[in-house]
Amino acid sequence: MAKKVKMVCATCESENVKADAYATWSVQAQQWECAQTFDKGAYCDDCDGETTLDEVEIGEATNG
Repeated sequence: MAKKVKMVCATCESENVKADAYATWSVQAQQWECAQTFDKGAYCDDCDGETTLDEVEIGEATNG
């Protein structure tokens, strides 16, 4: 079974993060669908600014 992970802010370890991405419009589904995410261009709601993301295995202890 593949490990489960969460993405967190590299600065404050918050899970309230967003990744920069491209979305494409699906005529059939009538909604935007994520086409690609990028390693750069993340945003943390708690820090209220740009950040980088760390991948943390679920169950691994964090400071936050």
